[in-house]
Amino acid sequence: MKRRNAFALARRLHVLQVLLAILLVIAINVAVAALARRYPLRLDLTANARYELSEESRSFLSSLDKKIHIYVLADEEEYARASTYTTYAATLLAQYPLYADIELTYVDFAADPTFAARYPEIQLAQNGIVVECEGRAVALETSDLFEYSYSAANEIQVSAVGEAQLAAAIAGVLNPVRAHATVLVDNDAQPVEAFTELLRANGFAVSEGSLALGNVDAACDMLILVAPMSDFTQEQVSALEAWLVNGGEYGRTLFYAADVSQPELPNLENFLREWGVSVDDGAVFETSAERTSQNQPFFATVEIDDEALAGELAQESMPIVAPMARPLTVRFAFQESYSTQTILSFSETSGVRPSDASQDFSAADAQRRGPIPALVCASLAPDGAKASRIYVSGSASLLDSTILEGNAFLNRRFLSTLLSPTTQGASLPNFVSKQISDERVYIPSATANTLGIALAIVLPLALIAAGLTFFLRRRRL
Repeated sequence: MKRRNAFALARRLHVLQVLLAILLVIAINVAVAALARRYPLRLDLTANARYELSEESRSFLSSLDKKIHIYVLADEEEYARASTYTTYAATLLAQYPLYADIELTYVDFAADPTFAARYPEIQLAQNGIVVECEGRAVALETSDLFEYSYSAANEIQVSAVGEAQLAAAIAGVLNPVRAHATVLVDNDAQPVEAFTELLRANGFAVSEGSLALGNVDAACDMLILVAPMSDFTQEQVSALEAWLVNGGEYGRTLFYAADVSQPELPNLENFLREWGVSVDDGAVFETSAERTSQNQPFFATVEIDDEALAGELAQESMPIVAPMARPLTVRFAFQESYSTQTILSFSETSGVRPSDASQDFSAADAQRRGPIPALVCASLAPDGAKASRIYVSGSASLLDSTILEGNAFLNRRFLSTLLSPTTQGASLPNFVSKQISDERVYIPSATANTLGIALAIVLPLALIAAGLTFFLRRRRL
């Protein structure tokens, strides 16, 4: 009788142990699920932790004090597995709500026309990304999260710059006072759609205007004038000068880009010379193949002369290109209230082909050789006032859509960094791009053998031993 009671008690204890074990497993699963929603419980085994949000991003996100909405214009499951790049983007984006008040939503905007109607000022695309705060929104494409370059073996190298692009977009929508840029359409100036989209992605409100018609917004912070094909009148020059002086408040910016196709523009070019920059005749070529794109001499790369910009972009391997550029000359470093600074320059192996050169012109015939300024910043700041600036680029092609949208060059990132002081958004950390080209993970032979023995022998034996122990205990009961 006592033995039967002991047997019954043991069975009850065993059942209780099993129930407690089941409850413990359920509790652990619930706790892990809760932790997974709150903390990034991931293990990134890639060499550069490319799927993990960097410390710079985590610090930036933790400083945000407003709610941010991020919309991905795709089906969540399809987006996550469509390609290596969308997988990276989906994994990266999933971590943002863990560090800030960010709501991540996937939207089939093609099936929901009301969503696109909410953002009439931005261009939406399938698999695109919209970052919004309090009605202010900027749009990115998934391709904007990557940059492409060529290795020494002429293989395409893909770098992830998603954290920098997303941070810039977030900073752009945070500030309720947006910087305003006006694209001048005077004198058959070239359109700059890609540059306009870049400015919008960096938080600018962008419109078109004309000095001749006097319809430039009074609140405009920056004017953009790209390769006008006829000269300014004296009235237009005076209007431009008055806009830069800003009633003595200064603090305004003109971005001017020249092109080799332009005729002589004496009024406009004399105005630029007064600020310390001369736009000269001819086209810059490069004699070193390593400093060109695809061995095209007039498709030359440039070097960053500004130390601060060079430091911010030091980790980037892609080149900045300034194709079909006119040579610039810096006339002075300081003169009265004016000052100049070279931002970009062509190398010492560059030269200038005059516009009237004969058909048999060769590099040896060049009268002017590098280094040659490619982008110069001229400033005017009398009596300690906030400076007005003119950025003069010898190359309008610096802004071409094939260059800014193709991600093979650093132009887009460079221009975003260059113009960031013009905006008034949150300060951004210096993000380092991550290599995302296909990687091979090599495991040493000793490690591979150890893993093989553990998985093929040790683990099965351990399971068998556990099963036998459980069986024998049941038999004794």
